[in-house]
Amino acid sequence: MLASVQAVKLIKSYRQKKGLKLKREIFTCVEQTMTSSAEVFYSA
Repeated sequence: MLASVQAVKLIKSYRQKKGLKLKREIFTCVEQTMTSSAEVFYSA
């Protein structure tokens, strides 16, 4: 019983960390896209 509770906690924390990493990657990707489109806009 206790082992399964710990496993669930581990999975939840892992998912949260993975989710945060994914959000950070998406944000970086969006940021890069915004920057490159801004550069194209200003140079045009």
